[in-house]
Amino acid sequence: MTLRISQILDPQGQSATLRLEGTLGAEQASLLQRHCDELVAREIPAITLDLAELRFIDEESGAAIRRLRETMNVTLVGCCLFTQEVIDGGVKA
Repeated sequence: MTLRISQILDPQGQSATLRLEGTLGAEQASLLQRHCDELVAREIPAITLDLAELRFIDEESGAAIRRLRETMNVTLVGCCLFTQEVIDGGVKA
């Protein structure tokens, strides 16, 4: 499974967008968690996950993104219906 994470910081350092492309499984979800932890450690106040190019997400990864959304106040954009349902816990991947 392959995942590409592109990080885009705004010039003032007030927000960051992580663009996810490919497949998000358990191992990749751990990598995503580390990226978010690093942004929080750098005191970036607003983190957005752009999921428009995400092609697959499993239940475990959906739960990981749900935790990021709830504990770090991460914003999600570009979710297709299936991805949103997996993240919300309504669909078994």
